[in-house]
Amino acid sequence: MRPGAAAAVFIAGLAFSGIGQATDPAADQAIPIPLYEAIEDVPRRTDLPLVLVFFSTACPACWDDLFAVRQLIGERGFDCELVGVTRDSEREVRAFLEKYGFAGPVVRDARKRLFRAHAVELEPAAVVIEDGRVVYKDDAYRDYPSRREELKTWMTRRSAGRISA
Repeated sequence: MRPGAAAAVFIAGLAFSGIGQATDPAADQAIPIPLYEAIEDVPRRTDLPLVLVFFSTACPACWDDLFAVRQLIGERGFDCELVGVTRDSEREVRAFLEKYGFAGPVVRDARKRLFRAHAVELEPAAVVIEDGRVVYKDDAYRDYPSRREELKTWMTRRSAGRISA
């Protein structure tokens, strides 16, 4: 081995292992989980419609609905605040949020205040609130595809100004 080659190999090994390199402290911090105990605690713009999606972490159809409504909002360009609502335990909700990477706020409605206020008995369900009043609510007796089509139509008409606030 040439003189200095061993030192070069040693330094290259340190660089490859990450030893001696500066680390980004922000990269070591956990991503904040947007979990709240009440809708009043959620930081949001009150001048925008509020879309509540009621879901359960034990219900795969509910997960699909939460992500489908988020996608629908993006596709329709519907300017609103999306909040997930569940009655599941904090542990279950945190595990769900970490596993699936849902970045929107979620209210853990353990006392079922929102469920009762909007007469939601089964998940998934969507409710849109504007200026303090319910302007859209899923019909629990319709099948899921029909409910999503109805919400899509409502958002399209609302975004186009054909439905007033």
